[in-house]
Amino acid sequence: MICNECGLETSVTDSRSSSSGNYVRRRRECDSCKARFTTYEMRIPDGYTPDDIGRLTYISESDMDVLGRIGNPRRLMSVAVQRFVREWVEISKLINQPTS
Repeated sequence: MICNECGLETSVTDSRSSSSGNYVRRRRECDSCKARFTTYEMRIPDGYTPDDIGRLTYISESDMDVLGRIGNPRRLMSVAVQRFVREWVEISKLINQPTS
């Protein structure tokens, strides 16, 4: 993950699962500037993805096919990765549209 302060790589210093197992809390420290911050990564149920403010949104069958090609959507994914996947799905839709 990238540091919020300097933009360089960070390391995980502590990782804990919630008692319910729905999310993982990770304490991170920048390898360069030593800034510290916490991330919360949650398990995404099949058929859903978080929107820009973290609410879960249903993914259509065609989007699930695209997600299936690039990885398992049930793995722990940060919000940044989810945004990337959503943008990638939109771009792939544009690329795969038939031309008239």
